[in-house]
Amino acid sequence: MYFSFSSSPSKLDPELAQGVATVLSTLAVMFIFKRPSSEPFVASEILPGLYLGSATDAKNLYGLRKHKIKHILNVADDVENFHPDDFTYLRLEVKDMGLDEGISRVFESGISFVKEAHGPVLIHCKYGMNRSATMMIAVVMELTGWTLREAVDHVKAKRPVITPMTDNQRELAAFERKKRGTTDPPLAWKYALDPSYYEDGQKASGETKSS
Repeated sequence: MYFSFSSSPSKLDPELAQGVATVLSTLAVMFIFKRPSSEPFVASEILPGLYLGSATDAKNLYGLRKHKIKHILNVADDVENFHPDDFTYLRLEVKDMGLDEGISRVFESGISFVKEAHGPVLIHCKYGMNRSATMMIAVVMELTGWTLREAVDHVKAKRPVITPMTDNQRELAAFERKKRGTTDPPLAWKYALDPSYYEDGQKASGETKSS
């Protein structure tokens, strides 16, 4: 035993005292440099074990470990894989602000990565609003069989800040049409989309109805 107790006070062995001091000093240094991130982990759990977040969440090692994240799907081209030795990554290199050639080109890769994961997954881009939100919607559609509108409503209910840009709205609508033969996007997207993406079998552009 390191310590012994009796009815009268006892003195701590000097060598033992030095050893205890060294251990406490080491623990103090570990706490200072490995303490939880000052940034909160605010990724949203969309489905059980499936999280949608930002680069800040992806960088937060403490938060990732606390939520038992094992796999990270990095949708962005402008965010690094912060912890390559700690998690299984797939980086999709999708550009933001409508500059990508089409995010649907990576839907199947992202979906397969999530399906094959053995543990919780974080999907993220820079802000967790556009690119990764678009990917999450596609993943949710695939995993649940929900329509585009149902998937968008669900993801938005879990993470209200999502705002897929018009190009990604079109990509999702085209993805649903390919999968289901038709598409029914959210009403809020209707006027941003070309009618051919949501009117079943119709190409309204340039057409007029006969009276």
